[in-house]
Amino acid sequence: MPYSLPAPLRSLRGLACNLRWAWNHDTIELFRRLDSVLWETTGHNPVLMLGMVDQAKLEAAVDDEGLLAHLERVARDLDAYMAAESTWFQRAHGGVQAPLVAYFSAEFGQRTAS
Repeated sequence: MPYSLPAPLRSLRGLACNLRWAWNHDTIELFRRLDSVLWETTGHNPVLMLGMVDQAKLEAAVDDEGLLAHLERVARDLDAYMAAESTWFQRAHGGVQAPLVAYFSAEFGQRTAS
């Protein structure tokens, strides 16, 4: 059954869909705090976790002032990170407008005998 995020928790979706959570310990701890068992069960996948979390758990989280403060802090931090004009990439590669990215996969690079 799809979840319905209560209004105070809606920023969880943006946090889950931005890969920054993978290296931001405060965001990881937020998802762990929401449901530590489900966090482990889903292999630390916040999108999957939000898709599986019990609606009652979400409703209870709305009454957890500490969790809401944590969520607000993490969401504000992500917004500041995204709005920053002086990022590592800009400092290291300042003149590049649209960097090109290449992905190579040995799995698809196999040659077959003719």
